[in-house]
Amino acid sequence: ANTDLYQVNFRCMLAGVEAYSQDYLCGANDYGNCPAAPTEAGQEWTADFGFDVPPIAPPFEYDVYITATDSAGNELWVVGSNFYIP
Repeated sequence: ANTDLYQVNFRCMLAGVEAYSQDYLCGANDYGNCPAAPTEAGQEWTADFGFDVPPIAPPFEYDVYITATDSAGNELWVVGSNFYIP
């Protein structure tokens, strides 16, 4: 079934403080960043959300969260990842 995938937020945290946050509208307003959700159950959904790490980024562990919401603002899913810049 088609999911009401309205937007995806890409957020990066540094020591618990938000260092970056960007919303991407999905579907017809995606601007090439957030494609519409699949129309059939079981279909794969993929998207590419680029994030350039500034050259002055301090060596630290970064927490990245990608959160999808529907048009009513309900959270559909969250993907989290941690990485370390030496």
